[in-house]
Amino acid sequence: MEANTMTTKFTILNDPTARSHAYMMSKWAIDIQYDCPKCGKDRVVTWLFPDQDMLYVDECCGQKVHFEGFEDEGK
Repeated sequence: MEANTMTTKFTILNDPTARSHAYMMSKWAIDIQYDCPKCGKDRVVTWLFPDQDMLYVDECCGQKVHFEGFEDEGK
């Protein structure tokens, strides 16, 4: 993780993901909702490996988002 990137808060929408092709790639894939860090617009993304951090530049306003990986003991 880059030193100037803050963790982005998110809500799990679907666990497992509702996207069949994503589920075929990873049985751990989940769909999450978060707010754009710059404008606050509602955003949704599929996270293929939620036990790993995910960091990318969101297309909404070009801001970096960082989701901290976690392990779900129930799976």
